Amino acid sequence: MANYRHHSYNQEQVDLLTALNEPLALALMNGMRFKELQRMRDLLAEDNRMLKNELSRATIRPVVGGDLGLKPVIEQVDRTAALDNPVLLLGETGTGKELIARAIHAGSRRNRMPFVSVNCGSLSPTLADSELFGH
Repeated sequence: MANYRHHSYNQEQVDLLTALNEPLALALMNGMRFKELQRMRDLLAEDNRMLKNELSRATIRPVVGGDLGLKPVIEQVDRTAALDNPVLLLGETGTGKELIARAIHAGSRRNRMPFVSVNCGSLSPTLADSELFGH
């Protein structure tokens, strides 16, 4: 409220400005917080995109020997990835089961979803059913 006269504000105008002081300050503060939240959301979305790109590059790595001795395995991975069936990989420790599982996941229709690796040897028989298939 502007007072263009040479006189000072009257009591009614002072009371009105005093009453508007707190609501206007809150509105201004909320607007500033909203802008900061938008900025932080945009930064988080950009970080999320970068991390997803980095994760997809990290999980799609070639299997060493895929062109030589492991060629039949890689062909089977490609055939399996095209199906929409659960897969159970068996083998000794250190044989590359998780690497093959990641290759199957990377070639499947579900490759945009997260890959979750479960070490079944660490599960107790009582927890295996609920861990693998839910409650």
